[in-house]
Amino acid sequence: MWALFSMACVGEITAVAFYWALQYVFVGGMPITWITWMQHCLICVFVFIDGFIIGRIPLRAKQVIFPMNLLFWFWFWTAIHYIFGIGVGNKTDGNEGSDDKDVTAISDDDSLYPGLINWGSLQGRSTAISFVMTAVLSPLVFYMCWMVSFYGRQRYKSDVKQRKNKKGDDG
Repeated sequence: MWALFSMACVGEITAVAFYWALQYVFVGGMPITWITWMQHCLICVFVFIDGFIIGRIPLRAKQVIFPMNLLFWFWFWTAIHYIFGIGVGNKTDGNEGSDDKDVTAISDDDSLYPGLINWGSLQGRSTAISFVMTAVLSPLVFYMCWMVSFYGRQRYKSDVKQRKNKKGDDG
């Protein structure tokens, strides 16, 4: 459970940083809708509250490898996605009457993150972003979450101490 929480917490915070910072800075001007906000920010808040406040799940320094592995395999999947042309349905087919005009107004590629991660035409940017997010941002976010988990452990210690004192007073 601890490994899953470390991946979910760091993964969600990294996704929020990636999606909201990089996608809007490099690609620009995408409208913020309830769905895009819900997909990343709200889930991040729920994971944070569930793990640190409700479940008080501790993080250990050696668990940093789990979110890094998750991101590595995610970038590997984006490359597989490009190589085999899986696509997400964003590429125009030349029909003027098609419904995908709004999606392709930003970019005409069919990658998961149009205009940002494209292993065909933006190999340098894709490699740099995936390396920085896996080797720099993920450990940085993990160790920030690790520091937050110290607070939960201190609160837990004080709860245990209070329970022991109550048992001693009752008996």
